[in-house]
Amino acid sequence: MRFGYHTVETIIVRFAGNTLRYDNTTLITSVKGENVMAIGKKTWVFADGDLPPQGNEEPFGHEALMVANSGERDAHLSLKILFEDKAPVEGVHLTVPAQRVNCFRMDFPVGEEKFSIPKGQYAVILTSDEPIVALYGRLDRRKDMAYYPIAGFSE
Repeated sequence: MRFGYHTVETIIVRFAGNTLRYDNTTLITSVKGENVMAIGKKTWVFADGDLPPQGNEEPFGHEALMVANSGERDAHLSLKILFEDKAPVEGVHLTVPAQRVNCFRMDFPVGEEKFSIPKGQYAVILTSDEPIVALYGRLDRRKDMAYYPIAGFSE
């Protein structure tokens, strides 16, 4: 955040005996010092989506999007799904309640729209109206494979 000729990392606002502290425009402390914990970013990209075979026994192979919302407001997410050989699908909507974590299985219909991700390579661009922390994971049932996280890019 810039004020005049100076870059400011933290802003403290005092009014009517209360204090608000902002860090890079994100509220991190509320009135009377209660911790809001608005941790995370609003945009996440996961470039390596590719649903693995389910296999014949549980736990079945799958991918999942895990989202943690540590803030005080529900986070409304929108997914844009990119493919190798077709136009992107936009506007797949998810909600993560305040101070909760949700796991969205990508091998099941996704979002309010119940979109089914087709087989093949894909990527997910996730945007949120609240700061969140997101992680993509894959459980692969093929020989010598396991559950592992897929790194995402955030800003």
